[in-house]
Amino acid sequence: MVFKQLMLDINSLYYDIANVNIVKDFSLKLYAKDIVVLLGPSGCGKTSILNIIAGLKEPSYGTCKVFSKDISYVFQEPCLLPFYTAFKNLKLSCKDISDEEIYAIAKQLELEQKDLQKYPHELSGGMQTRINIARAFLKNSGLVLLDEPFVGINYELKEFLLSFFIKYIKSSYKSAVLVTHDRLEALKVADKIYILGKNSHIINTISLKLPQSQRDENFLKDNLNICEGFYE
Repeated sequence: MVFKQLMLDINSLYYDIANVNIVKDFSLKLYAKDIVVLLGPSGCGKTSILNIIAGLKEPSYGTCKVFSKDISYVFQEPCLLPFYTAFKNLKLSCKDISDEEIYAIAKQLELEQKDLQKYPHELSGGMQTRINIARAFLKNSGLVLLDEPFVGINYELKEFLLSFFIKYIKSSYKSAVLVTHDRLEALKVADKIYILGKNSHIINTISLKLPQSQRDENFLKDNLNICEGFYE
């Protein structure tokens, strides 16, 4: 049996706001080089779970143990500082990273050096998304959290970024939790899918054994029904 390092352990998590239950009895385990997807409708508590993992919110009950020195968080909106260039935004977030490493990951994301010298308002939405991804992946974090960062971009760019994301996690000793309400997106990237309902109640968990690189259109079509009970 191959040993895999535990990166995240959530047990019986509850989260309330003003006596209103947002997350109820949620548990999850995540291991190194694995991608877990939280799949569920808007308002079911997915982002609250990410915020608790990131330490931005405290659980009302239960435990959330992170076995990673650092965490990267990719938000749905790029949240770039408007008065700094793209390069400066990356440098501020990753102070220990060399200029060469910044230019290298930008090249992988099909961004030129001249693009990094532009201010956020001079970049297209797709370019801002790529800067957002680069910022998280440049940081030397064992755990990457992603809150629907691929929403609102065109199909070709989304496919490119999903492929980049998968390769990045699988080629490094990192792990990721991705939040989405897109079943196809979940099927393309996940090692394990948690299908969530109201209050992040786990309707079902699905382990996908086929490597992501082998999941073709037939696989996606044949497996959409595994999300039975979930409605987008």
